[in-house]
Amino acid sequence: MDNCELLAKRGMDGDIFTNVLFMLLFVIFYHAVGLFALTIRSKTLT
Repeated sequence: MDNCELLAKRGMDGDIFTNVLFMLLFVIFYHAVGLFALTIRSKTLT
């Protein structure tokens, strides 16, 4: 419980930065998976 409170009290700047970082990672991962699925689909279609 103490660790959670310390993290919450540390400030919003770090949270915003980590949120943006996670969103960027998620977008990159999502696009990579989409491209991978498209390549597999095109290979199976041909």
